[in-house]
Amino acid sequence: MTAITTDPAALARISTALGAKLTQPCPACGGRSFSHGHGVITLPIDHPTPGNTSRAYPLLPACCNDCGCVMMFNVYTLGIADIWPDIVRRRAVD
Repeated sequence: MTAITTDPAALARISTALGAKLTQPCPACGGRSFSHGHGVITLPIDHPTPGNTSRAYPLLPACCNDCGCVMMFNVYTLGIADIWPDIVRRRAVD
């Protein structure tokens, strides 16, 4: 599942949060230029059972512009999960 935002204020918050984390060079090539999309992907951490949905980590990918190495950042750890209200609502149910 992917959740996307196009809100300019939200995109600025995403850039700021990732910029605070992407202070070191790419672990694969040493490049220092990164980009990110507008959405969160979810990585399941267990298998769904009948009547129960799978739990998942909501992750924001950042990609090295030189080699394509992708790093994933948890949106709760970044402090920006509220940008995607459906993710926050789903976590409150889990």
